[in-house]
Amino acid sequence: MSGLVPTFDHEINRKTLAAVNDLMGRFRFGDISQGQFETSMQTIWNCTAGIIQDEIQEIVVELMSDKPVGCVERKVFVTPQNSVVVVEHRMKDREVHILSGLSFSGNGTDRTETFETSTNPAKSAKERYEAICELLGKKYREV
Repeated sequence: MSGLVPTFDHEINRKTLAAVNDLMGRFRFGDISQGQFETSMQTIWNCTAGIIQDEIQEIVVELMSDKPVGCVERKVFVTPQNSVVVVEHRMKDREVHILSGLSFSGNGTDRTETFETSTNPAKSAKERYEAICELLGKKYREV
């Protein structure tokens, strides 16, 4: 850092963002549950409200709300017939959503796989998403 001492404001903002990023990663990969994620975000809010930057406060408020977290991984593939296949991993819902056969000439099919009965729904959904994308990647062109 070329000899500069970071200010409290800089450090609290940096550490808050690092903690939020860590929690999102742990939630995304199924290491923590939705409830643990929400409790952790509430704790971050309780400790930092009023002392972090407004933009960071907005991020924390959005993530601790009961609205969907909004984390979606998405891959799009094109078949040799120029139809489109979209695969989404919806992290909050622990779902894999597949929309296939989209083209200018017609509607496609829509399928959602859920993993509620799995011992680790988030991990199961992530693994299924990756397996589907790997299979489609061997057959179709990813865009």
